Formats: sequence, structure tokens, C-alpha cells
Amino acid sequence: IFRKSVPKAMAGENVGVLVRGVKFGNVFRGMMLCQKDSVASSNHFEAQMYLLDTAEGGRHRPLP
Repeated sequence: IFRKSVPKAMAGENVGVLVRGVKFGNVFRGMMLCQKDSVASSNHFEAQMYLLDTAEGGRHRPLP
């Protein structure tokens, strides 16, 4: 969603956001943009993963 004004974006969509008052070095990949106090902060999560093998289009080298 580029050069368009939209009310929301969904998971998996790429967006460009103009944010005033935030220094470039204070924003990192993986951060979340949300309304203040609408989401609790966390530094961990639990997940189940299925990694594709090379025949299925997955990585040729193992994850680090």
C-alpha cells in the first residue's frame, strides 16, 4: 500500500508510514505500530513452526 491513504493495513501487507517526532535510529524491523496502551509489550512468545525442506521451496542452508 504505497502512496495511498488507507484506514488500516492487515498482516502480510507492506506499508509506508510517515511518523513525526521519532528518530530514524529508534525504529527497527519487527516493531509494531499501534494506538497507545492498546497492546501489552512482550519480549518473548511461544510458537510452533513447520520449516519447508528444499524440495518444498525452503532454505538450502540451515537457520543460524
